[in-house]
Amino acid sequence: MNHTNSNAACCFPKREQHPLKLAALLLCLLGGLCAEIFSANITHGGPLPALSPALSERDTAMIIDRLDLQAHEATPIVKTLLADYEHQWVAARAHLQSRASTTSQGDPRLAYADQVRAFQATQRALARVLSDNIESLLDDEQRGKWTSLQHEFWRLRRLRHGQLHGESIDLRLLADASMPAMPSLQSPEVDAALVAWQAQLAGLLASREPFDCEGSTRYLSLVLNRRYETALAWMTQWIDMRIAIRDLNLATAKIIEGLLDEADAAAFAAAISHRIEIHVPGGRLVDRVAQRVADDSSLPKATRDRVANIHADYQRSTIPLHTQRARIEQALEPLALLAPMQRRMGKDDAYIELIEEKQDNELNLQMHAQAAIDAICAVIGDALCSNFTTNQSSASTLDRSAHPSGLPQHDAPSTTSPGQDPGPGLAPPPPDTPSPPFIPPEPDTPRPTPEPLPPRTLR
Repeated sequence: MNHTNSNAACCFPKREQHPLKLAALLLCLLGGLCAEIFSANITHGGPLPALSPALSERDTAMIIDRLDLQAHEATPIVKTLLADYEHQWVAARAHLQSRASTTSQGDPRLAYADQVRAFQATQRALARVLSDNIESLLDDEQRGKWTSLQHEFWRLRRLRHGQLHGESIDLRLLADASMPAMPSLQSPEVDAALVAWQAQLAGLLASREPFDCEGSTRYLSLVLNRRYETALAWMTQWIDMRIAIRDLNLATAKIIEGLLDEADAAAFAAAISHRIEIHVPGGRLVDRVAQRVADDSSLPKATRDRVANIHADYQRSTIPLHTQRARIEQALEPLALLAPMQRRMGKDDAYIELIEEKQDNELNLQMHAQAAIDAICAVIGDALCSNFTTNQSSASTLDRSAHPSGLPQHDAPSTTSPGQDPGPGLAPPPPDTPSPPFIPPEPDTPRPTPEPLPPRTLR
């Protein structure tokens, strides 16, 4: 497939699956309950969008405008070509759906994955014919615009489905939106960098697309058939494509940053960092204590200034550690997807080394933070230090980190006075023979009224 001059259409990529939903999908597949595997896959964000072409008849107006065909005799031809392409694409998709729902021999998951690959071959052929037919109507200048426009369609329709941090950054949209605040983005050099990025991106998205279309179907089949080496190789290829797209985005962002003036470069780098950050500096106890000291107007200004200087020294000293942590987290993200299978095969050395490096990094950060807290306490005194380091903020008086669910360990303190209705009590325990799941009770079924419980206070 020629990524530079083709416009193959395929399905939207799957998002990373939630472990519980993945377990449900495994049970579904093992029990033979997935007759509609094509249209009812389970993903982290809900059902998969239907297979969708990258181009359709609705794009006619945009193509005519971008290729400057408003008064051109080719306009009705382009519209007819797009309509014919979409019609044939829908027919190919219907054929795939029909075959996927009637497969009864062999492994249905592997058969489905093979059928998706066959569907991709069909749609690549359709896209190639469409691209060649439109190109034959254009002059040399318009052909260059048509190639660039096809790259743009790849970006618009496929980039946003990236899964790694930084994989789905749309640099073109970010640059266009940031131009009023960052005037130096409006330069031929930045535009040329974005054009080159979009062209390389189209090829990478096309290479990733077969894996996205199959989702985890082939991987599940290989795992359930104990073909672990092949499953690991397949998942590694998919993740390598994701990493390549992420790295291209970040490398291009650095190139653009180098083309901007100092103020705009800092703002652009901050915008990129905000979109890709996995590890966020700050938010530790030392940061909260320093902020509370700064906000306490009852303390002398000299005391607050000394605490601010201690906190600033702490922040400066931990910059290398935070930089190291960001690198570790970025390397860990794709490896975490491979680690379960690598662990089974004894090939997770790189993952284990990064986990150990992350633990050492966290220990160093905690030691720096504790040293800064000790220095602050020496300035403000033990009594005030104890108050600042043990009391929670007024926004939340409950410890929500004590339970894995994130819920408080105790009931909220009662706000009712004696004699007032304390409100509804706790729900009754479930019956020994619960109703089938997802079946609501009959409308006329009376609901038991539990006895009200007395208000409870925090221990």
